[in-house]
Amino acid sequence: MLQPLTKRFRYHFYGNRQTNSIHKPEWYLTQVLKWMENSSTFMEEKIQPIFDQAGQTISAKVELCRGLVCVVQEKVASDASRMLYDDGLFCHLVEEVLQFEKDLRSHHSYPATLPGLLHILLEDAFLQKWLAVERKMAVEKMDAMLSAEGAWTSQYKDISDMDELKAPECAETFMTLLQVITGKTSSFSIFKRFHTK
Repeated sequence: MLQPLTKRFRYHFYGNRQTNSIHKPEWYLTQVLKWMENSSTFMEEKIQPIFDQAGQTISAKVELCRGLVCVVQEKVASDASRMLYDDGLFCHLVEEVLQFEKDLRSHHSYPATLPGLLHILLEDAFLQKWLAVERKMAVEKMDAMLSAEGAWTSQYKDISDMDELKAPECAETFMTLLQVITGKTSSFSIFKRFHTK
């Protein structure tokens, strides 16, 4: 069952096809999630009873997902290696991998004990790149916050009934940044969101 899907994946997302764009990892990640979703009912209703009758404790749905994840792991590793010298592309890949992981674990009941895609980005070269980009974006954002026009004036300066300890604009922005970082959002999307303001 996995063989035709693997063949289609390789046809569309390798080689000179337009769908094989290093700028669009979401194309292949979304496609794999769709295949998992579309196959879910068939695996549960038609294939799982065969495993159950044979006395197997295997989940047909999870096994198909595991096979598809293996196909995607190879592609992500290949693409990540090509993106090490482009911060924008690398950030985009990380965001898409994090979203894929979230969908895989929450919507497809993929067990936490099985490897997904995140472990690829935790390999030394990719992890060092990830940390370097995070650090660079954080420093750029802090510099922009502190040097912005009006950074040291209170955003409440025109309100007369505020207390005398009026926090400057940069302090408000910094606290907002910390709140977003400590939330459940990916740090790349946080810095991208703040970076574009």
